[in-house]
Amino acid sequence: MTGKEAVDTKRNIPRVLIAEGCTHHRQCDDIGTVKLPGWIRNYTGLEPEFTFVSGTEFPDDLTGYDLIIHCGGCMLNERDEEQAANGAAAGSSYDKLWNGYSAYEWYTGAESQGI
Repeated sequence: MTGKEAVDTKRNIPRVLIAEGCTHHRQCDDIGTVKLPGWIRNYTGLEPEFTFVSGTEFPDDLTGYDLIIHCGGCMLNERDEEQAANGAAAGSSYDKLWNGYSAYEWYTGAESQGI
């Protein structure tokens, strides 16, 4: 089951990692730390535990996460991209990976509008 399917079917997702590739200054209504968690809570009716990382803080071990949303891949260097790909490919975590922009499109309805 993919990350999108887990949210879409309202499956139990107790631990969620939101990893942002960039290190921008967070805004009061930040997409990664405020909007995406809020949307997931509202849509699923669940209260998952969220972990937030940014920049080069991408964890080596992803096995404890039920859903991984990774955005800002355009900001990653080669080492970070390799670490993310290798970590996600280790075990079943790869299926749980969901691109942050795709998650944003899904929630806002842009995906169904072909935007």
